[in-house]
Amino acid sequence: MTTKKWLLVIAGAAILLRLIYILIHDPIPQPYQLDLDEIDFSYLGQNVAEGNGFTDKYGDSTTTRFPLYPLFLGIIYYLFGYHIITVFILQALLGAATPILAYYICREYFSEKISMFAARIAAVYPSYIEYAAYLMSENLFIPEIAFLILISIRLVKNPDWKKALWLGIGLGLASLTRGTAFPLALLSPLILLIAVKEKFPIRLKSAAAAIGGVILIMTPWIIRNYAAYGKFLMSSSGGGPILWMSYFPIPAGNFFQIDRAYAYVDSVGRKEAKLEEFHRILVEDNVFGLTAVKWYFARTFPEIEFSDNEVVLDQQIKQLLFAKLRAHPEIVLIKHIKETLKFWHFVSGRGDYVIAYGLILPFFLAGVWLLRKRWREFCILGLFFLYIWILEAMFMSASRYRLSFEVIMIVIGTYAIWQFFTKVKPIYLPIILSAALLSVNIYFSVNDFAFRGMIRSAAQFIGLPVQQNDASFFPERAGGGDAETKQQIDEINRQ
Repeated sequence: MTTKKWLLVIAGAAILLRLIYILIHDPIPQPYQLDLDEIDFSYLGQNVAEGNGFTDKYGDSTTTRFPLYPLFLGIIYYLFGYHIITVFILQALLGAATPILAYYICREYFSEKISMFAARIAAVYPSYIEYAAYLMSENLFIPEIAFLILISIRLVKNPDWKKALWLGIGLGLASLTRGTAFPLALLSPLILLIAVKEKFPIRLKSAAAAIGGVILIMTPWIIRNYAAYGKFLMSSSGGGPILWMSYFPIPAGNFFQIDRAYAYVDSVGRKEAKLEEFHRILVEDNVFGLTAVKWYFARTFPEIEFSDNEVVLDQQIKQLLFAKLRAHPEIVLIKHIKETLKFWHFVSGRGDYVIAYGLILPFFLAGVWLLRKRWREFCILGLFFLYIWILEAMFMSASRYRLSFEVIMIVIGTYAIWQFFTKVKPIYLPIILSAALLSVNIYFSVNDFAFRGMIRSAAQFIGLPVQQNDASFFPERAGGGDAETKQQIDEINRQ
C-alpha cells in the first residue's frame, strides 16, 4: 500500500480504538477520581451554545478558563444538543490527527518504516486513547502541539513567511487552549528572528508573519476581555490562582460537594445514570470560577478585600504570592527542585499509574543516547521538550501538562525501539526484555496507590516537601469537606 493509504488505515485504527474505549469506559468517575475541571468546561460550553457567551453559573463574565475548548464544546452542543457522548465521539475522530502528525514529524528525521511505526505507536498510545473520554482541553492541545512541532521543524529547514504565518496561527490557537503555549507565542518569533540561518530580510519577514498569525487569532479574545473588565488581558485570569497552588497546594477535595451527585448515581444505578444529570447536580452544588477563587482567598485571608473584577483579583493573588515568597525565598528553591523532579513522575493527577509513559520513557532515554551525536539535527525537538520541562519546573509539574509533549518521546522512543529489535541479537532477547518492561508497568498500574506511597516516601527521605495526606485531596476520603464549608457553599449558591 502507498503511504497515504497506510496512514488512513492507522488513522482509522486510532479512531476505532478510541470509540471502543468510550463504549467500555464508565463515564462517571469514582469519587477519588472526580475532576471538576470537566464539569466547568462542559457548563461553559453549554452557555456558549445557548448564546450566553463565556459566563459562569452566576451569569458573570469569566476568563478563568482558556476559551478555545469551551468554544469547541459550545459548537458541538449547539449543533447536536447537550449530549456528552457526541463530544467523546468527535474527540475520537480528532484523535486520528496525532498519529498522522507523529508520522510526518518522524519522517523529517528517519526512514519511512520507522516513521510509520511511530504513527502506529501514537495511534495505540494508551494515554491519548484515554483522554478521548474526558472533557479536557488536551483533546485539542495534543494535536496542536504536534502541529507546532512539525511546522517549526520545516520552518527552520526552509524559512518562508507562509509557513511562519501558519506557525503564528497555530500558536494563537494553542495559546487560547492552554496557558502552557502562551510563552511559546512570545518566544517563537524571536527565535525565528535571531536563530534561523537565513538572510535577515527573510528572517524578519518570517518573524513578522508569525506575530501576525498570533495577533490575528488572539485579538478577538483580547477585545472581549477589555470590554468585559476594562483591563488588558491576553490569556486567562486563572494564572494567579494556578501560580498560588503551585507553591501552596489547595486541598480541593475538601471543598467538593459530591454527596447529592453520587446519591443520584446510587439511586438509579451506574448503568442507568446519565452523565448530563450527574454534571447538572455538580454544577448546582459547587462553586466555580471567580466565585470559587474569591471565596477561598477571602476565607483564607479575611483581612484582605478581594475584587469582584477577575483581572484585578488575579493581580491581587499574584501580589499576595510574591509578598509571601519575598518573605520566605527558600520556598522558591525547594519548590523548583521538587517540580524539576516531579516532571518525570509516573502518577497522574487522578492518582493512577501512567502505564503509557512508563513504557515509552526507557526507550525515549535510550533514543536520546543513541542520537547524541546528531543533536544539532534534533534541536527543535530538544527545545520543545526542554521548554515544557523548564516551564513545569518554574510553575507546576503534572503528567497531564506533560502529555501533549509526549509525541516527542514517541518519535525518539520509536527510533530506539526499532534499533532494539533490529540490532540486538538473538531476537528473543529484546522480546524477553520488552515483556519484562511491560510486566513491571502492569504491576505498578495494578498497585498504583502503593507506588505513589513509595514515591512520596522517597521525596520525604531526600528532604522535599510533599502534599498532605491523600485524605485531604480526594473527596471519597475527605467526605467533601466539613459542615461549615458545605454551609458556606450552599449559601453562595442560594445567593
